[in-house]
Amino acid sequence: MVKQVQRRFIWIAMLSFSLVVFLIVGLSNIFSYQSITRETEESLSLIADNLELAQQYRRNPRRSKFRNQINYQEVWDDAEELFGDIRYFIVAFDKQGEVKEFNVTRTFDVNEEEAIRIATKCYKNKEDKGNEGNNRFRKVATEDGDVYVFVSFRRKLTNAKRFLQKTIISAILELLVLFFPVCFFSKHVTKPIRESNEKQKLFITNAGHEIKTPLTIIDANADVIALMSGENEWITSIHNQVERLSRMTEQLVDLSKLQESELLFQKEKIVLSELLQEVIEQFEGIAITRNRKIISKINPHLCVNADQGMMEKLISILLDNAMKYADENSDIHVELKKQGRYIELKIENQTAGVKKGKHAEFFERFYRDSNASAIESDGHGIGLSIAKSIVEQHKGKIFAVSERENHVKLTVVLLSNNK
Repeated sequence: MVKQVQRRFIWIAMLSFSLVVFLIVGLSNIFSYQSITRETEESLSLIADNLELAQQYRRNPRRSKFRNQINYQEVWDDAEELFGDIRYFIVAFDKQGEVKEFNVTRTFDVNEEEAIRIATKCYKNKEDKGNEGNNRFRKVATEDGDVYVFVSFRRKLTNAKRFLQKTIISAILELLVLFFPVCFFSKHVTKPIRESNEKQKLFITNAGHEIKTPLTIIDANADVIALMSGENEWITSIHNQVERLSRMTEQLVDLSKLQESELLFQKEKIVLSELLQEVIEQFEGIAITRNRKIISKINPHLCVNADQGMMEKLISILLDNAMKYADENSDIHVELKKQGRYIELKIENQTAGVKKGKHAEFFERFYRDSNASAIESDGHGIGLSIAKSIVEQHKGKIFAVSERENHVKLTVVLLSNNK
């Protein structure tokens, strides 16, 4: 149980750190992309406000209309200052929708044909603004027709992608580095639980041994009284209660041992089909005396890697539970089959007073349903807790489901060892 708490602490801590780290990464990259969009829009606005200058501005000043101006150098310097770092291209359409002018010298991303094709597509789709590839565009309406301005954000987008990759790699490395101190501190966090469990186990073990001595004396004294005065209902009741208390004490000690994760089973490959059949045969006589019948459907040669003694104990607990709580003159159905990589053991019986649904509470220690038909039985509500511990020690699952009222199905799922 301590190991489970420790693993849960590590999982929750790492999940929390992961959410925080990736939230920071996500927000950082969202802000980065928004910054790219904002800067691109500002560039589009700058070009739109200085459209004539942007149309005339060339990388090669000798090809520019500025050469014909008296103040050529001054205008060129102004254009360089305005548009020097912006990569853009412009395509102008006349009133009839024909391309009348274009400027692609301020970009390396497209040539003349590509620029005209992209702009014509936007013109025909009657789009005023948006994204086209790695370019953001805007339509500027003039007296002579529509002018489409495209600003490239390819370089910024490439940088943003690199930033995203770096932040993700950095986040993963941070989580990997963080994993080790979390594992280290988890031991300190679970230390009080470990100490409490140790004390609880020690108490149960010592109490079990201490209780056995007076129970043995009581049982022996009852035998002496029976020899002296003869057997009667009171002596029989004493024997029954001593036996019942002894059995409950043994179950508590077993449960305490099973919940120790350090407990090592002698695991080996066992034929679960044969073991199940043997245990069923042992219970058939008990079933007859209690007016019940066991109906089994066992697929042969199904194997698991488990401790044989524990598996026998598990099956016995489940069958004994069914015997105690099944309605009189009812059948107990036992099924063992293979489902993919797993083996399923199912035990079904009718039980008055059980509601439809899942019943995780059946595996709680000392749980007994007040509506169960066997409330007068000698059960203690410990058996299924022991069964659950055995299954969990074998890395399996156990659950109880009532598919309809007055009906219970216990299912054990174990990893198959069949090739």
